[in-house]
Amino acid sequence: MAAPPPDPLLAALRQELDRASERALAGAHLDADTLARLEALARLVELRASAAARPRRRRWPLAVALVVTMLLVSILVFARVGETAVELDVVVSEAAFAMARSQVLVEGVPLVALGASGLEAVELPAAAGSPRLLTRHVGAVRLAVDGAGDDSGRISLAPITLGSSSRVRLRRLGRGRYSLELAAADLELQADVSGTVRVGWPETPPGPREFGTPRSIRLIAGPDAVALYLTVPAAEPVSFASQLRVSELSFARIEEHDHAEMTLLRRLSTILSGTLYQDSLNGKVYPLRAGESLSFASVDGVIRALQLQDDRIALQFHGRVRGMCSLAGAYCRSLMPSYLEWIQARHGLGLFWGATLYLFGLCAGLMRWWGGPV
Repeated sequence: MAAPPPDPLLAALRQELDRASERALAGAHLDADTLARLEALARLVELRASAAARPRRRRWPLAVALVVTMLLVSILVFARVGETAVELDVVVSEAAFAMARSQVLVEGVPLVALGASGLEAVELPAAAGSPRLLTRHVGAVRLAVDGAGDDSGRISLAPITLGSSSRVRLRRLGRGRYSLELAAADLELQADVSGTVRVGWPETPPGPREFGTPRSIRLIAGPDAVALYLTVPAAEPVSFASQLRVSELSFARIEEHDHAEMTLLRRLSTILSGTLYQDSLNGKVYPLRAGESLSFASVDGVIRALQLQDDRIALQFHGRVRGMCSLAGAYCRSLMPSYLEWIQARHGLGLFWGATLYLFGLCAGLMRWWGGPV
């Protein structure tokens, strides 16, 4: 291996040192110029050695710091939490939900008229001049009060208890009229009647039946869902059972349009108005506009209140949800909080100090990398 070429600056320094050493040993006086020249040469040699020994700066630490910072900021701003607590207060024209456990849906509802379809059988109790009647495979029946004032008949839907995973859909049909669809196993309903009540069957005009004492009409469901058509008294709100634990919740309906040789399906929102409170963000308020679509991937909570009033359905829900978004066509705009929003609301002080320390460390590292004082 060839030896490196001699350093002329170092050689000059050695020559000057040898001359100065010989003169000093001979007893000669070293003048100031000689000493200054030696000191300058020594300083030059030292600076040159220092410059040659300094390693070349690596650029990858700066790139890594930039990428890590951008990645952290992107996660905090754009990534969404998997689950959040919400409170929902809405007025809708239609709502659907699934029971999370066996519970009472409604305690009892006074009605002006009651229709039912999807029945396997109907059992009518004996009435004045009419014997007990059990009809099978009837499919549907309609009951309506007869008369007015104190002399009118009475109809009341008895309490309904549904099992776990039972599905409920409540829809407004018109002024004072609603439909209640129930999909549950082994469902049997009951309507309590008294006085004069008109009873109608499919393709048969309704006829009056006189119940001198309160009696019960049994409605036995068929294998498919049962639809109840409720006509409630005017200006009288109807409340369902409170604290209904649900595992699904929907405010949408599917509209079908027959076009040429195909059927077009369109998902429509049933929200008329409402407010969404994000409890995980210290109660942040998100107003819901009429027709705004709101959907959930999963739900675990309770319907605190469900009421029929002023030809509308009012619902209050509280619980934890996943995949909450507002649909606009095929695009789903997530309403789930970002990690930055969640941390700011729950750990604001920790976020402040963490961001401060990170920025301080980043700046100190950059200054050290550039060779400046820290």
